Amino acid sequence: MTRPSTRATTALLAALASTACGQAVIRSGAPAGNVAKNHDARWRDGFLLGTVEAADPEPLSSICPGGWSEIRVSASFPAALLDWATLGIYTPTNVTIVCAAPSGVYIGAPSEVPLAPLCR
Repeated sequence: MTRPSTRATTALLAALASTACGQAVIRSGAPAGNVAKNHDARWRDGFLLGTVEAADPEPLSSICPGGWSEIRVSASFPAALLDWATLGIYTPTNVTIVCAAPSGVYIGAPSEVPLAPLCR
């Protein structure tokens, strides 16, 4: 028979092992430009496993007047740790917004490798 502290330790290790970090990327189809000012991995508060936001989102039209290309939502290690420590009650995320490139210009998203042209 195992002691209660051994069971608790096993349960804690199992919970830690089952956590994972992921990233969601939403693309509009517009060519990627630069990351919006003050919106590179910006901390965003959420509650109840991310289903409730702490504040109304800022309109994308004010962040990227020329349109947006990409929105990335992920959890950094501190954010994931807070999510886990509060059992999902407080769920912070990191949001990066990439604005669309001006028409006729292709800058590319950070770490994106442009494809070679099909015809030369």
